[in-house]
Amino acid sequence: MNPALDATILALANRIDIGFSFILYLVRFTICFSLIPGLGQGASGLAVRASAILVLAAASLSSAIVPSVPPGWGDVVIMVASEVALGLLLGLLPQLIVAATHLAGSLASTAMGLGAAQLFDPSLGDQSSSLGKLYGDLAIIIFLLINGHHTVILAASGLAGTLPPGVFAPSPNLILQIAAATGIIFKLGILIASPIIATLLITQFVLGILSKTVPSVNVFFISFPITVAIGLSLAAASLPSFVVVAERGIVDITHLLIRAVVG
Repeated sequence: MNPALDATILALANRIDIGFSFILYLVRFTICFSLIPGLGQGASGLAVRASAILVLAAASLSSAIVPSVPPGWGDVVIMVASEVALGLLLGLLPQLIVAATHLAGSLASTAMGLGAAQLFDPSLGDQSSSLGKLYGDLAIIIFLLINGHHTVILAASGLAGTLPPGVFAPSPNLILQIAAATGIIFKLGILIASPIIATLLITQFVLGILSKTVPSVNVFFISFPITVAIGLSLAAASLPSFVVVAERGIVDITHLLIRAVVG
């Protein structure tokens, strides 16, 4: 036998609490990385995500308060469930912004008459409008550019020992804050799509008056290309405002993540 290997195995056997904490961090990071926008989608990056999960779980141990191994299986299940809940929270909260932008794109596409044109969106695992897919991809890019994923990883690591593994328990106040944050989907979605919807309503109103004033004009024939052209032009013109609104929403969500970990 190799003496060095024997010594390593003996050391690990004497510090089984470290191995248990490592497993808890693995559960937390695995759940989080399977959901976080921009990092949790696509089978091609599975090897990279798996390596990152192992490295981050090991690095988190360096500053973590290692809990003792509970004596009963019931306590073990509770601690693992705590890590699953934290991983879900850290991965799903940023998805609210992506869902809000998808809602905005769906509302705008429906107003333009493009609601029937659907594309498969891997970030949601469902069909989405082409404009919603574009908005969702832009939201993910903004999330990555402003280092939102860094905040999520920092929160998942326990903020340098602030949150030891296996002790996360959402407070009633945190649950209320998360429930209120889900309203951001509708708020941001309507806020982003409202200029396009309002302008297209005015356009339809003008076309309706035109059809009554000049009956010889085939308004039904010309309304669709006009509506689509105006809608896409407004969508392109409002992209700077979209970036500002999406960035503000992402910052609010990351602040909520930090509050969830700190308690």
